[in-house]
Amino acid sequence: MTSQAAAISLVTEETEATQPIQVDAMELYRAIRATAVAMGDKDRVTLHGVYIEVKESTVCVVGTNGSYMMKYTIETEEQQPKFNAYIDGSSIKLLLSWLKDQVGIINVCETSMRSALGIIHFQNNDYKFPDYEQVIPRMDAYKGVSAIGLSCKYIADISKAYKAASPRSEKAPSICMSFGDDCLDPIRITSKSVPQLLTILMPVRL
Repeated sequence: MTSQAAAISLVTEETEATQPIQVDAMELYRAIRATAVAMGDKDRVTLHGVYIEVKESTVCVVGTNGSYMMKYTIETEEQQPKFNAYIDGSSIKLLLSWLKDQVGIINVCETSMRSALGIIHFQNNDYKFPDYEQVIPRMDAYKGVSAIGLSCKYIADISKAYKAASPRSEKAPSICMSFGDDCLDPIRITSKSVPQLLTILMPVRL
């Protein structure tokens, strides 16, 4: 098993050969902090981490434990190089600590992040992350329902994720759950105050 010390490191020279994407450090901090709430346990290595997928001008950060999924979308001003990265769960804590100290735009590659203050390398395990888009239900089959008074096993974690994704001025963002016609349909959880974050609660475990 890889130790936390071996999974992430600070270096003084750029060694990443791939073309980086550019993203706001605080936005990426909120994205990883929110989606890491949903990552799986260490015994499920393909889910014990956060997945980053870049398509054109969109950066998607995804975490799931098989029972629910968090997806945070970051829109950038320019088209970005396409790549996927899987950040091992043992790297998350130190990576968030590093991101919190950064200001403005940083460069992100498959195994490193670089800013004017330094470079950090993280472990990018070559695991096949689940096709998360397959579990996102179509909007036309859903209707909004107030989440007030609704009891759910994962509501505490979900609320924690939305709070983590919120700007500091937003203390307790309200969330809305949308239900399908079938009791086995996934449940969509969204928030008007945090439109970047989408949660899918799955009745059938992945």
